[in-house]
Amino acid sequence: MRRRMQEGQALAGPPGPAGGYLALPGAGQPDAAVAVNWAEQLPWLRALKHLQLPLDAFNLGLSSDGCLAGRQLLREVHGWELRRCCLLVLVRRLEVVAGELQAQLADPSGCAWASLGFGGRCCEGSVLCLVGALVVQGMVFVPPSAVAQVFPPSQGSSAEAQELRAAARAVERAARRDEYVQ
Repeated sequence: MRRRMQEGQALAGPPGPAGGYLALPGAGQPDAAVAVNWAEQLPWLRALKHLQLPLDAFNLGLSSDGCLAGRQLLREVHGWELRRCCLLVLVRRLEVVAGELQAQLADPSGCAWASLGFGGRCCEGSVLCLVGALVVQGMVFVPPSAVAQVFPPSQGSSAEAQELRAAARAVERAARRDEYVQ
C-alpha cells in the first residue's frame, strides 16, 4: 500500500461505480477503442444461445459478415432520423448524469451511449436484448418496454459456462486459421 502511494498512485477502492476503477477492464477507454473479448463474455454467449443465434466469427467480433450484419449498433446510431431498432448489446458502463441513467452499450461493431428509462434491471457486464429501442441523433433511448430480456453477468463456474467458452474458443481458433490461410 505504501509503495503505491509513494509512486503517486491513489488507492482505487472496490470495482464498479462506487470505486476508483470500473468493473469491466477497458470500459473507460474512448468509444473508438472498444476492446472486448466476446468469447469470454459469458452473458453474451448465453444470450446468443438463448436467442438461437449462431456462435460464429461475426458474433464474436472476428468478422464483419454475419446474420446480424443489418443490426449492428454503429449502423443503427448513425443518422439523424428517428427510428426503432432491435439490438443485442453489452452494458459496458453505467453513469448517472443529471439524474438520468446513461449506459455505454457495445456489440461487435462498436459502442454508443444510451439513455436508459429503467433502473435496477441491469448492471455493468449485463447483456440486453432490445426490441423497439429508439435511435435519434447518435443516441439510443431505451424505454422499459424495449427491454425484452436481461442476461446478467455471472461467475463462469458452471458446466454450461465452460461449454460455451470452449465453443467460443473453437470458433476463434477456426477464424484465425481461416485468416492465416487467406
